[in-house]
Amino acid sequence: MDLGTTQCAATEPTAVRLRSGENPYGPPPAALQAVTKELARGNQYPRSAITEFREKIAADTGLTPDHVAIGAGSIELILNSAITFGKPGRAILSGDPTWNTLMLHAEKLGAEWIRVPLTKSYHYDFDRMLAAINDKVDLVYLCHPNNPTGIAENREELQAFVKEVAKSRPVMIDEAFIDCLDDAEGQSMKHLLPAEENVIIVRTFSKLWGMAGFRVGYLLGSHKLVAQLKSTVPALEMQSRFGAVGGMAAYGDEEFISMSRKKMRESQQQIYEILDRHSLEFIRSDCNFISFQVPEDSQESLNKMAALGVQLKKVSLSDNKNWLRVSCGKPEELAAFDAALEKLL
Repeated sequence: MDLGTTQCAATEPTAVRLRSGENPYGPPPAALQAVTKELARGNQYPRSAITEFREKIAADTGLTPDHVAIGAGSIELILNSAITFGKPGRAILSGDPTWNTLMLHAEKLGAEWIRVPLTKSYHYDFDRMLAAINDKVDLVYLCHPNNPTGIAENREELQAFVKEVAKSRPVMIDEAFIDCLDDAEGQSMKHLLPAEENVIIVRTFSKLWGMAGFRVGYLLGSHKLVAQLKSTVPALEMQSRFGAVGGMAAYGDEEFISMSRKKMRESQQQIYEILDRHSLEFIRSDCNFISFQVPEDSQESLNKMAALGVQLKKVSLSDNKNWLRVSCGKPEELAAFDAALEKLL
């Protein structure tokens, strides 16, 4: 399986969901209230809501609306980017392992995927990544914090790398999990826009914002790039007006996101204690998930945990070891995870 690719086993709907980085305490109340009021307009296409949301994000970030694209989660924007940059004879470069959706789809379109291994401590090897860039590379992709390791890079080192790459070609920073960091906006690279025209930022409301089912995310980039991405989809936006309205209501809700981070930290600690108790190796994470090793085949372990009522994910970290990933959950969900591990081991 490609490194960074994740798999989950099918389970009963009543199973404990610890597989997808979902926030068990979401969605934000403000988003629920806004969407409830909007339901009567479900007969209308989403363009007006999408436009309003794009204007709101632009105003907040000091950009103009043509610097912003709204997507059905960040995944739509990533797929649009694969269409834009996935050209035969061209290449996309990334660290490895990482979230690989963009590169896999670009490969299907004929592009080459240049993979640069992470360091032994699971960080990006920025020097090796710079050295690996050649004339074929049209895009450098960074997931930050990285998935499936959950590790965030040093801000100054990341920024120096991004600015160096951006001198010659676009660099995308996928910030799906950036909200997990205490100083999320300070750690984000979106402050480099609009001065750095080759910088692309992708964000989502699916993770710590607890809005995965709303399908809403956004991209920040140059006028030219945003126009290129929009040209890959039909004129009528593919997103939901409810996602846009919910996103507008949640956007900037620091009380909710602070509560979510606090709960995430408590959950992380509970998971570490569980894994230590079972003598299992794991990676300390900056995100709302933790990757850990199991002694038996990871796919078999995944299936057995599913049979015990706990949904996890299988991940590959290029070291020939058996890894699973558990998302942060409520205390009672993690108690179920603990009990299932006891039976598994």
